[in-house]
Amino acid sequence: MKVAVWDTYVTKKDGNVMHFDIIAPQEIRDPNIIYSYGKE
Repeated sequence: MKVAVWDTYVTKKDGNVMHFDIIAPQEIRDPNIIYSYGKE
């Protein structure tokens, strides 16, 4: 399976910025779906 890495930055409630990557199947390109993975 090929994957895509989404480089993601989120501002936390305390104002600090958190950086993380979301790894998803390459076929999924809908940002709403990708970011829902990150929220989980």
